[in-house]
Amino acid sequence: VWSQLTHRDDLRFSVPKLYICGSGPDRVKLERIVNELKLNQYIFFKGFVSYEEMPSYYQNALFLLHPSKTEQWGLVVNEAMAAGCPVAVSSRCGSARSMIIPKFNGEIFEPCSLDSLEKVIIEMMDSGRRRLYSERSKELIAIYEPTRFGTAVVELVSGQNTSICNASFWSLKKILYMLLQIIWILKRNLSTQAYR
Repeated sequence: VWSQLTHRDDLRFSVPKLYICGSGPDRVKLERIVNELKLNQYIFFKGFVSYEEMPSYYQNALFLLHPSKTEQWGLVVNEAMAAGCPVAVSSRCGSARSMIIPKFNGEIFEPCSLDSLEKVIIEMMDSGRRRLYSERSKELIAIYEPTRFGTAVVELVSGQNTSICNASFWSLKKILYMLLQIIWILKRNLSTQAYR
């Protein structure tokens, strides 16, 4: 897609830089393709990025592009939203339908379609759209804030908040996902601190 973007005459913006954080078995192959297509000035492989470094990537990014072909959830989406980073997420990422409201706080695209990917990148280059998505994502992700969630759980268990008992199955399912996410974040934070 970056190769296609560099050859478009109708773009009103410069081609964005792509920072690929993390690594995997295809890294060498991808680096070779980037070199062959002469895209080194646009695409950068950062390798492993520590949890402590991630906030600066989110804050400096124009947007998060999460093109996974398979992903159970994709906690990186939650993290980016909390940092106020606009998000464009693969339809195959578990968090896409739960966390993203298309055209409201982000975009969902088909990861195996070059046209869909190119279209979403062009849409995300609009600074007004990014600003709006950033503000709305921070508001939406606030419901997942651990203290707020913990208070709701205490109220539910103690019987102080009976309205939650009347919630639909899907609302209760989202509450369970939120609890599991918080546990996972706490576990990750504790394990990170153990290695310091």
